[in-house]
Amino acid sequence: MLTAGGAQVVLLGFRRSDTAPADVAGLRVIDLGRTYDGRLGHRAAMTLATAMRSRRLRGALDGSSVIVARTLEMAVIAAAARWFCGLSAGLVYECLDIHRMMLGGGVKSRLIRWIERAVLRASRLLIVSSPAFLTSYFQPRQGFGRTVNIDTLLVENKVLELGTPPAPPAAARTGQPPWRIGWMGAIRCSRSLTILADLARRRPDLLRVHIHGRPAFGEFDDFDAQVEAAPGISFAGPYAAA
Repeated sequence: MLTAGGAQVVLLGFRRSDTAPADVAGLRVIDLGRTYDGRLGHRAAMTLATAMRSRRLRGALDGSSVIVARTLEMAVIAAAARWFCGLSAGLVYECLDIHRMMLGGGVKSRLIRWIERAVLRASRLLIVSSPAFLTSYFQPRQGFGRTVNIDTLLVENKVLELGTPPAPPAAARTGQPPWRIGWMGAIRCSRSLTILADLARRRPDLLRVHIHGRPAFGEFDDFDAQVEAAPGISFAGPYAAA
């Protein structure tokens, strides 16, 4: 989307795979190392180590107008890089989701929220995908609009259409079941799978669910068995851009 808008993009980030991809959407990737799903301690250590060594990112970031950090970990690294490298680029924090750790009342949860507030105060813009991120989290828990005052931008999770999109098939225009649900990305909500599987079993005529992405298997009792047992639900593995 940034490239389509005319931006020249430098891409940096962690990876979950054994090796870093050669490119993403045609862009060269600067690999910051591997992290693992569910291992928050390791991710925190990697974030801190990368932030402390962020001077080495000067060559990649020098001359940038804006740094968009698409997770709290990357925002911490970006804020450190701006300071260590003396960069004038504005920091934009994009909150992709609210981890349950952010909602707790324990020491770890309060510490992470404190770090996030520091990131917010260093940022010029906060990007969210739903207004509920603001009303249900950032305003009541992070003092947004009171102790933290920066601009916000709502960018909903919608497919970017370049040019004139093709007309949908006639079957899709009827508004009649079966309705197709696409669940894509990091698949980690066991409650969502339970709800969809239960509905699919009770009303196999009503919907089809297509799952593409990387399940967090530790979050489910038995992801594969649940999908196999539910008519109308299919899992096609990780997806790749066409």
